[in-house]
Amino acid sequence: PLFTLTFTMRFEHDADKCLLAHCFPFSYSDLVRELEGLEAGVPEEDRCVQTSELCKTIAGNSCPLLTITSPRGTEEEKARRKGIWVSARVHPGESNSSLIMKGILDFLAGSSPEAELLLSLYVFVVVPMLNPDGVINGHYRCNLLGFDLNRQWKDPSEKEHVEIYSAKEVLRAFCAEREVIMFVDIHGHSVKHNVFMYGCDTKYWERNNASGGACPHEQYAERVFPHMMTLTSTTFSLPDSHFVAEKSKERTGRVIAWREFGITNAFTLEASLCGAGDGKRCSAQYTEADLQGMGRAFCLALTMYSSKYLEQEDGMYQAHVQRFLVQVREE
Repeated sequence: PLFTLTFTMRFEHDADKCLLAHCFPFSYSDLVRELEGLEAGVPEEDRCVQTSELCKTIAGNSCPLLTITSPRGTEEEKARRKGIWVSARVHPGESNSSLIMKGILDFLAGSSPEAELLLSLYVFVVVPMLNPDGVINGHYRCNLLGFDLNRQWKDPSEKEHVEIYSAKEVLRAFCAEREVIMFVDIHGHSVKHNVFMYGCDTKYWERNNASGGACPHEQYAERVFPHMMTLTSTTFSLPDSHFVAEKSKERTGRVIAWREFGITNAFTLEASLCGAGDGKRCSAQYTEADLQGMGRAFCLALTMYSSKYLEQEDGMYQAHVQRFLVQVREE
């Protein structure tokens, strides 16, 4: 069935310009300006953000691809860095995902000690807008041919789903080049409140792995990072996060990254288009600052998670894991 929302607005000022939007707008032009700002005034040899092109879209638009890491260090040190994939806006109407992405990009391109730590440990491959044609033409969910691109990761067509086809090839090469420890695809959610994550679990592997081989993912390992998100953000909700892959989601980027590429930390980061559902700000709409702050909170949680890989092990990672496992057992 089809549903129509009707409403009445009264415009009180002559010749006034009013814009109506489902959420805060973030256009393709906004993205271009954002990327230009990240590189402005930075000498080539000092740039941590390198911009290239993932592909040309069906309409001939450029789909940007970013590689973000520290330019400092020997080639051997750079080769040892682990990989992190971040993407957003595969669904054009979920413009709040672009604001979270902006928070992430601004943080990584900043000069904080936490940003410098992350760039010294990781290579970030970022696709900030996976569906430029949909954004430019005002679509809510699909590309110009009517396909939901987030249901095409299993077997994408180079002609009909060129952005996903190209993204999967880049991800494949990225995983061949280095250990990729996280895949995060950012979305807006039109039904649920709060900000939360969807991940996969070992039970899913056991049900769906036809070869019968042992699951390569450690039990509960995919839940540690979302637990750390609760420590860096009062907006993030662990109870709203779920770690299961329904059959309807088997062709999504998250599930393919987990099953086909073996990435344990394969998530969608979901931000409500409605706002908070509990706490002091219950029923309040998220502001642009809230959404960008969630991007920063993601990066700060990543610095906590990174203690797992630091040469001088300080026990922080294991301490968080133990606290998390206690919570799981109590549940």
